[in-house]
This record gives sequence, C-alpha cells and structure tokens, in this order.
Amino acid sequence: MALPGASPGVYGPQGEAEKWTFIEELRGLAASRPTRWLILGDFNLIYCVADKNNRRLNRRLMGLFKGALDALRLRELRLNGRKFKWSNEQAIPTLTRIDRFFCTDGWDMLFPTAILHPLPSAILDHSPLLLVGSATFPRVWLFWFEAFWAKMDGFHEVVDVAWAKPVLSTIAIRRLHIKLSHVAKALKVWNRQNFSDLRMRIAIAKEIIGRLDKAQEERLLTDRERGLRITLRARIQGMASIIKIKIRQRARLSNIRLGDANSRLFHLRANGRRRKNYIVNLRTSTGITVTHEEKQEELRAHFQECLGTATPRMATLNWEELGYQARDLSVLEAPFGMSEVRTLQPLRDAPIRFRVSLYADDATIFVGPSPQGIIAITTILTCFDGATGLKTNLTKMEIFPVRCDEDQIAAAIHIFLAKQGSFPCIYLGLPLHFARLKVVSFQLLIDKIGARLAGWKGKHFTRAGRVGLARSVLSSMVTYYLTIFILPKWVLRRIDKIRRNFIWMKGTVDRARPTTPLSTGRQCAGPFPLEVLG
Repeated sequence: MALPGASPGVYGPQGEAEKWTFIEELRGLAASRPTRWLILGDFNLIYCVADKNNRRLNRRLMGLFKGALDALRLRELRLNGRKFKWSNEQAIPTLTRIDRFFCTDGWDMLFPTAILHPLPSAILDHSPLLLVGSATFPRVWLFWFEAFWAKMDGFHEVVDVAWAKPVLSTIAIRRLHIKLSHVAKALKVWNRQNFSDLRMRIAIAKEIIGRLDKAQEERLLTDRERGLRITLRARIQGMASIIKIKIRQRARLSNIRLGDANSRLFHLRANGRRRKNYIVNLRTSTGITVTHEEKQEELRAHFQECLGTATPRMATLNWEELGYQARDLSVLEAPFGMSEVRTLQPLRDAPIRFRVSLYADDATIFVGPSPQGIIAITTILTCFDGATGLKTNLTKMEIFPVRCDEDQIAAAIHIFLAKQGSFPCIYLGLPLHFARLKVVSFQLLIDKIGARLAGWKGKHFTRAGRVGLARSVLSSMVTYYLTIFILPKWVLRRIDKIRRNFIWMKGTVDRARPTTPLSTGRQCAGPFPLEVLG
C-alpha cells in the first residue's frame, strides 16, 4: 500500500474489531508513506458528525480514524455537489459518506486543479466518484488590491495621478465610482509593469548568479560583477517575499503572520478554496449547463429573477405607532463632519420588547400554532416588504414545531409555505434544543476545532505559529460556545488534547506526549502560567 507513486484502493472491514485492526494498520504506514500519495476507496468509517444524516455514531471509532489521518498527514479532497455517498435504500434511509479520497500535500501540489465530483448511483447503493486530474478553472478578470502595493515605491504617486484625473459627472456617487475605476486601471498597469512574471525574473536572476559563481572559480570577479551578484540576491529575496504575500492573500489567511507559516500552506489553502468555489455544472429547466459562459448566463438570469425589478412602495412604516418619535432626516443629505460623528446618538434608548430574536439578518419569531397567529406573521412580513423593499426569502425559512400535533404543523406549513425543521437544530453555528443537549451535539464543536487544527497543517507552521493558531481557535470557537452553554468537562478535555497534539506535532489524537519540553527544570523555577499555551 505504500509504494512510491501508487494510488492504493481501500475496502474497509465491516466488524468493529476488524475496524480497529484496520485503523492500526493505516497508522503504521506513517513511516513508509510516499511524499506524493493518493489513497482512495470505501473505508466504511467516518470521522465527523456531518458524514452521517442521523446521530447513531461510534465516537470512539471516529476519533481513532481521525487520529490515523493526522498521523499520516492526509487531507481529504473536497466532494462537489453531494453530502453523502451511500444509502441503505430504506423508507427512512441512513445516508453516510464512507467513500473518500485522501491525499498528501505533495500530491495536492502536483495536481492543484484536481476536482472530485459524484455520478448517479444507477446500479449500486454507492454513488460512483469521478476524479478529474486537470479541471479548467476560468480566469476571473477582477481587480485585486494586493496588500504589498502600499509599501512599494511609486504606489502613492500612481494613486495621486489617477485620482486627480478630471471627472465630468456632478453626481457624487457617480464621481466616486469613476475615480475608483481610474485608480484601479492605473494600478493594474503599474502592477503589470513592475511585478508581472516574478517567477521568470527569479529564474533569470538565479541563472545569472550561477554563471557568476562558475566564473568565480576560474578568475576574480570585478567590482561590478560582485555588486550585481549582491543586488540579484537581494532582488530574489524581495520577489520571493512578494510571491508569498500574494498567495497568502489568495488563501484568505490574514490572521496568520508570514513568518509563522511556509508558503506551501498558503498554496494548499488557495487550492482548497478554488475547489470549493468551483461549480461543475448547473441543472436548469432546459437541461444541464456545462460551459463557463452557459453557467455565467444562467446564474445572472437566476439572481435577476430573485432580485426582481424596482416597484413603487405602496405602504410605509408608522414610527409613532411603534413608539418612535418622528425626526427630520433631511440633514443627512449633507456631508458628515467630525463633530457629528462624535455626537451620533441612537434614535431611541429603550429596547423594543417583542417575542423576536434578531441577529444581523437572521430572525427567530416565536408564535403560537394557531392559524390566526401565522396569518398575522405572514401579513406583517408582506407589509414590511411593501414598505421597505426587503423581501423575505421563504426558501431559507424553517418552521420548528414545539409540542404541536400533526394537524397544527400541516396548517402552519400550508399557510407559511416554509420547510419543516426538527430539533436539535443549528442556529448561528450553535446547537439548539428545547431539552438537554446530547453528547453528539457537542461533537460538532470538536469536529470544527479538529478541522482547524488538522494534523497535516502542523508541519507548515513554526512552533510559535502553531501556538498562535491554537490560541485563536480557542479564543473564537470555544468562547462563542461558552457565551451560551456550559461545556461538559469531557468536551474541554477533548479540546485540550487536540490543541496539545497540534502544538507538539503529534498526529495521534489519543496518545499525545510532548516530544521536547518547553524548558528544563533549571530554567523553570515553578509551574507555567495557564496563558503560556493559550
């Protein structure tokens, strides 16, 4: 299974005892695993809650399988278009994702445009998978503002000249748009003249340095030759830094400092984002669109239909009935001054007390199951649409019944035309239930942290980078959960194991031990404070 260049096929066993043996065999391949390796097949195992449509899970086998993948430093190829791959073909089916493609970083760098997508399950209960080794990604001609531009010589001069170009329009927003367009075009030309073909420039500089090194073996270099070699070395380092900054921006890893990770991590992240955003095809009423032009036109038509056309408003909001005092807002047409910005006050200090939970553009409305209450909610949303132009997307809404009978649920869905959901559910990334949360609900948090601190990422970070990433994950995900729930102790211990294994570069989740102490006994007079490791 570990021959260099091979792509082994796997068929995992069915019994639990055989699965343990199979996982140990996989873990044993870590020492002999090739650098460029793809392993695929029916593993008969899952490693996260999202791999199954119900909550009948073997958490211990999931943890062991995830530990084996971390030990092998494998990452999964993203499957486009489907969540599950196998069905038991029952009336209430059990759906799982047990057919997988795992690869090493070297294989991913060798095939950066590989795409995995499913085929119809015409014969078997498994959906076949098709791996395309060189998918064609359309080039998007958009303006990208590079982060390093502001630190380069000539940037401010280019922006000043482009911004000072005359604009004939008298409309403020139109003038701003034209000025920004001038700046974008000027920066594109400036970037093409100064920073295009950086890899080619590096290759040419290396060739010249190599010839100077060879010449130095036969004669003394002149002062100009020595100066040229020093200049070229500095240029190579500068261009390499620019390439790393550009790929870091493409990878959208702005919270990771350049010195804490190597450039391969940014390349892998960019490859993953490219696969995630790639649309293989679109199913429409007239057929299947495959080419880029057809997909682009279909998406444009779809969103134009969703947005609709501007219609005159037939209603308005009565602020006095809602408890707000009418205010003259005509002064808002004038430009803001710094004194006004410092003295901005809310329209009303007292909060509104309704049975509604609002967070950004998400709202939870609590209403009785009576037809009158549901009709009232529908009428309010319709009036709000007519007064503000903000239309409610019913395809994204769900009804979660709490202690309702079947007739009440059917009547509510008939009136409101929304999907029916069930508890436990996920709202704003948090598991919600009217009863006590089960163990599986907290497994979602563990899966998220395990994905952020995956074993294959560790070798691309310095130790300081691993500690920084572990801190940021704990301060964001765990703190967000702690604002609502009190996490059980076993969840905290499991999270601490994942974090500790990532910091110490131990791939096995269950048997992690530090390979090197942070300090010796002579260097440490007492125990470490808790904040040392985040």
